[in-house]
Amino acid sequence: MQKIINESTVLNFYLEQMENDQITFLIGKKDSKKQIGDLILKLDEFTDIHQKIQVAKELWKILFEESMRKVHPDKRGYDKLFKYFDEYVNFEELIFASDSFYRDHTLHCLWVYFLGEYLYCQSEFKSIFKYIFEANTSVYEMEEIYEMEGYKGAFKEVIDFLKPINSVMQNSDALRCLTALTHDLGYPLKKIKKINKSIGGVLPYFSITNFNEFDFSYTNEQSASIEAFLQLLSLELHVSVTANSQEANRVLEKISELDNTKKRLFNLEALSNCSEQEIDVLRKLKPVVLCHNSLSKKARYGQDFENYEHGIMSAFILYTTLMSNKMCKITLRKDGTVDKSDLDLDLINSLQIIYEAVSDHTSPAMKIQSINNPSAFLILIDEIEEFSRISRANQNRQYISEFCKSSIYMDGEIFCVDFIFDNHEIMGLDPERAFKGRCSKMLNLFDIPDLDKDFKLRLRCLDQLHDVEKIYELCIAHKYANITIDGAEKNIPKYLKSRELYSKDEYAKL
Repeated sequence: MQKIINESTVLNFYLEQMENDQITFLIGKKDSKKQIGDLILKLDEFTDIHQKIQVAKELWKILFEESMRKVHPDKRGYDKLFKYFDEYVNFEELIFASDSFYRDHTLHCLWVYFLGEYLYCQSEFKSIFKYIFEANTSVYEMEEIYEMEGYKGAFKEVIDFLKPINSVMQNSDALRCLTALTHDLGYPLKKIKKINKSIGGVLPYFSITNFNEFDFSYTNEQSASIEAFLQLLSLELHVSVTANSQEANRVLEKISELDNTKKRLFNLEALSNCSEQEIDVLRKLKPVVLCHNSLSKKARYGQDFENYEHGIMSAFILYTTLMSNKMCKITLRKDGTVDKSDLDLDLINSLQIIYEAVSDHTSPAMKIQSINNPSAFLILIDEIEEFSRISRANQNRQYISEFCKSSIYMDGEIFCVDFIFDNHEIMGLDPERAFKGRCSKMLNLFDIPDLDKDFKLRLRCLDQLHDVEKIYELCIAHKYANITIDGAEKNIPKYLKSRELYSKDEYAKL
């Protein structure tokens, strides 16, 4: 059996990372590190659910504060957000009572963070997560040019302009922390309808037939704030290099990377062979920032907002609460370019990463082609975090602290996730039901026809509740999806009872 990953595994790893100053937003924060370390030890030690929740509340706030300060130092709005978080935790107790299959989210957000850091930092999984910030490849490459021997100031103004973004990428662990901690803040809205239904079932027995369900909607006065939020989510900023002469075009063409598979902007060898005159041309090049609003993104996020998807509602809570959002500076010219002197590129970039990842994790139209961005990373970790989910995973009033065990590992090039069901004390536990839910989610989530050929996933539910182990297996790859039970293939649409899915042969032809 592969190594089991549990609470202690990820918490002990995080303590080591913190001790070795591998958590960038905690470097030099002696008092905060001491507090976090003490709380992590308590979280690992306590077995009482209510004790764990109280520790988790305090740990969440400290981690949020320190990671958010790395993005922007303005702390205004923290008190309001933390007060909401306390109410969120209290409300979750009510949800537990209303939903027999409800899963904990207070602790879950922390486990997503700690599990994500564990997997992200393990060399075993580097091939899976190597392109998370691929969109910022140009930033890294410019930094590489800056450090080249014989650099002589080529692209100086462009590199100086991009340095703040490079700093953001170097501190990307703060963004991973924030997306994990906040991704489910909007979850209570999802359960209000179910609570309404429960209330409606009780009141008639008191001869109360005239009652109104609790309802909510945004007013016209709030539309401007919602519109501004959707504008930020759909905003796309592109930094390009202005070639303002025929000579500049010639030099840029000379050093451009022709092999697109290398995912590079420039051929560094060609750059190193440039003459002094050519370097002087490159030295004078200036950055231009172009601004676009993605209509497809705005439509998708707008629909998610109308449907109160809890991901985008989580992002909206942050947007309306934190004052740092109001500190973003951006001025658009009539020609579509951006005034570089009045632009907080690093802050906008950081906030977009956070809001997009949090919003995307419940966006029905979201499709993953590769684990090449923070959204895909958060979604994947969120889906495979199962090692500690307090729940009522059956129809009884039985609270379960360990739904199943988890084993996450690489088998060659295949990213493998095993959920092991071996807890005989849980009545009515159904591994196949859990497996079907995972299959439906994963098959709808991954863009199988255009999936990165380097990404291969195998997810298994191992039913060890009986004398003979039963293995439920889902495999996903480029143009490939297959479900087997003990090695016997299943017709995917029939097995999952969905006309939206395809058979193994149909996926191969898409």
